[in-house]
Amino acid sequence: MNDTLPALHDTFLPDLPSSLERRIVHLLEQKMPAVLLTITQTTGHAARKAGTRALFTGQTLEGTLGGGLFEKRVIEEATQCFAKKESCLF
Repeated sequence: MNDTLPALHDTFLPDLPSSLERRIVHLLEQKMPAVLLTITQTTGHAARKAGTRALFTGQTLEGTLGGGLFEKRVIEEATQCFAKKESCLF
């Protein structure tokens, strides 16, 4: 399969699920836990804007929320939420 197809698919057919959404569906079908991370708001200068999403599987981060100390803190918080199997807002 051509590796460029998902990106083109997402660009030209925006009503269909994104690659992140397809990945979430795949994980759910495999009964594998994951945490969906979403930036809900920003103030001042931010590397990413509200609506940016990434997926944390307990071991890996798929996508980015901007990197650096912010992303490190989010991963630490997500690890705790993941372990407790709870939704979190932080």
